[in-house]
Amino acid sequence: QYEPDFVVETADCIYLVEIKSKKELTEADRKKMKAFFNGKNFVLSGFDSFTEPPIREIIEENGGVVRSSTVLDTDYLIYHEKFGVGTKKHERALELNRSKGKNIRIIPLKEFNRMVSECDFS
Repeated sequence: QYEPDFVVETADCIYLVEIKSKKELTEADRKKMKAFFNGKNFVLSGFDSFTEPPIREIIEENGGVVRSSTVLDTDYLIYHEKFGVGTKKHERALELNRSKGKNIRIIPLKEFNRMVSECDFS
């Protein structure tokens, strides 16, 4: 088991980078991550078998659940800016927010990267 990775997108490429190479996680950072992810339901949209696992790992290691489809109890949809817009999962999240009064937070990959790398979940 290793420290969680986060994904950094540069141009058309996606690279996996260790958080530890960006900054050392403090105990306070670990607690913030746990508090943010724990008990929340996430859906990932537009990722492939290479890019999804590290994102899934961050979520699951911190107590979150990754679901395969967007449903009423979805809290967050993390989407790839190029491949995740317009997917059924993305469209369903927008529809639930519009028609059912849900508040699914729809977060692009770059924002998710910033949140994780800076441990800023506000």
